[in-house]
Order: sequence, then C-alpha cells, then structure tokens
Amino acid sequence: MFVLINIARPQIELIIPEYKYVLIYIIYYGGEWNMNIQQLRCIVEIARVGSITKAAENLYMNQPNLSRTVIEFEKEYGVTLFIRNSQGVTLTDNGKKVVEKAEEIIKKTNDLNHFLYNNDKEKINVKLAVPRASYISVAFCDTIKCFDNNKFNISFKECNNTDILNDVMMNGYNLGIIRVQADLEAKYKKMLTSKQMQFKEIWNFNCNVVFSKNHPLAGKDKLCFNDLKEYSVLLHDDEYVPFISKEELKKLTPSYDSSSKILIQERGSQFDILSRLTKTYMWATPIPQTLLDNHKLVMKKCIDNKQSFVDILIYPKNYSLSEFEKKFIENIFEIKYALENGENAD
Repeated sequence: MFVLINIARPQIELIIPEYKYVLIYIIYYGGEWNMNIQQLRCIVEIARVGSITKAAENLYMNQPNLSRTVIEFEKEYGVTLFIRNSQGVTLTDNGKKVVEKAEEIIKKTNDLNHFLYNNDKEKINVKLAVPRASYISVAFCDTIKCFDNNKFNISFKECNNTDILNDVMMNGYNLGIIRVQADLEAKYKKMLTSKQMQFKEIWNFNCNVVFSKNHPLAGKDKLCFNDLKEYSVLLHDDEYVPFISKEELKKLTPSYDSSSKILIQERGSQFDILSRLTKTYMWATPIPQTLLDNHKLVMKKCIDNKQSFVDILIYPKNYSLSEFEKKFIENIFEIKYALENGENAD
C-alpha cells in the first residue's frame, strides 16, 4: 500500500478517480507529518479492545512499543486519544473522531490496495514481506527471471518482524519470512500455531561480520568482539521483537560494544556505506560472493558470536501457494544450500 504514496496525484486520478482524496490524505499525513497506516491500525485496535495490553497481543507487539506509538502520536498532534484507568482505556471525544477517520482511511486504503492487486487477472499478483537479507532478494530476482514472460503486480517489502506478522495476518500479504533469535523460536512457533499460520524453518545461522576490503581488519581470518570495539557498527534502526521488552532483547543480542553506531532503516544504502566508510562494519546473514565482490566487501566469522537466528517461512493455514511463490521458496532453499556449501549462489 505504501507504494501509493509515491504515485503522482494525476496518475491516481486517471486510474481510479474516486480514491484521489483518500490518497491526498495519506500523502499529507505521510509527508509533512509522520503519520502512517500502521499507527492508525494501532489506535483503532486499542479502541476496539479497550486495552493497550490486549491490543499489543493482537498486533504482535510488546506493550511498551505500542504505548510509545500512542504517546508519540498524541504529542505530535497535540491531542489526547485515550483516558487511562485500572480497567484499561476509553476514548476521549477527540479520540472518537480520530478513530472514526482512521477507520475510513484504513478501509479506503485496503480497498484501493485490493483493486490495484486484483484488477488484472492475467497478472501474477503476489505480496511478500521479508527481513533484510541478500540471499532472499537474490532468490526473488531469480524467481522473477523464471516468469519474465508474464505481467506482474508484486510487492516485495523488507521490514521487521512486527510489520511482517501484521502484513501476513492482517494486511493481505500472501507470504512472509520472519527472523527470530533461536532462543525465541519456540515462542514464535507457539504464537503462529495459535493464529492458524503455517510455518517452515528455512535456515538456522550465525551472523557474520561484513566490512570493506580496505578495512583494517580485512586481513584477519577470524575476529573476536574485542577486535571490533574501536570501529563503528552499522545497525538497522527499526528492529524490535514482539513479546519482550528492549531490555530483555539486549540480553539475547550479540554485543555491539563499539565506539560508535550508525543507524539506518534502508538496506539499499548499507553496502555503499560499508564500502565508502572503511572503518565501519555490520552483522549480516551469509551473502552471495558476487554481491560482496560487486561492493568490494568481505565477510568474516566472529568466534565470540554464539547467537544464532532462524528464518521462518509463514503463510495462512488454508492458503494455497501460487506457482510463483512455490518457485520463490525453491530458489531460497537452493541459494541457502549453495551458501552453506561454499558455492557461489548467483
């Protein structure tokens, strides 16, 4: 749905005139302000169940993150949405108006999204939500090549687990891949089972260190945490985990005891930053060698890093995978096996 924000207004009016005002609304909220559809979904869900704790469970978020979303919204727009009490929350008069408008925007956005993805039955219509991982994006490109004689209407969204879960369970995405700490795998699988989701483990792996070929550590075969302390680490700024607080998450996360951090949200910039700033590094899943060579990067193991992650494929229980999705999954496993065996996964 967010692609719509990048479409010029005249184009939208030509496609479906009745939605032009809704899109202008979204563009205004998403541009000069910081509002987004996910914020509105959070507010509507809290209003529906009358409890931030219950809403957090339904949205696959932890309660502090959801509370922060509401507080930031109220502060940004100078409006109080909820009255907090021991039984939960109730809407203020302004809150009722906001929820009413939010429900309209969400419905129109969903309707428009459905129209754009289903108006041409000859097209391959697929929506994928995945973590940031080069092996997954390579598999996606390989799949596109297998269907290059077809017309496409495909959304390929890289985001965090909370967004992926929401997209697959609530926002009409066909398929998702979540990345979880191995220590939390059982919790996730229990939740997925309770939500009638099918799931399959793709890969259990340890992250490696990636940096420029000109990095001072590029000549070392193996690294330890102490080697990395004086260098800047590149981190994604939107990673959080449902069910647990940030404090608990820190205990499960590899040490980032570096002299400085660079926080980013877009994967597209990370390789450029690493190749240009030769004293930075990042933790990453195994990356195909050709991609490393293209960006003049190297990947090294860190002997101190014992934290493992699991990538898990998810989709609704009664959903039948399309031929495109089956091929995408097949390509993912082929690339995974190639990387595990030290082969070039191109």
